[in-house]
Amino acid sequence: MGTAVVLLGWRPADFWRCTPTEFWTAMKAFDRANPPSPSPS
Repeated sequence: MGTAVVLLGWRPADFWRCTPTEFWTAMKAFDRANPPSPSPS
């Protein structure tokens, strides 16, 4: 639940109402919108 609240900005009630598919789809979208920064050379 912490990931949903902190990274996705969901309320706890939103997390408990979502399906596993909705959660993982949101996580994949978050990853696509926030790619890792390249390492400094």
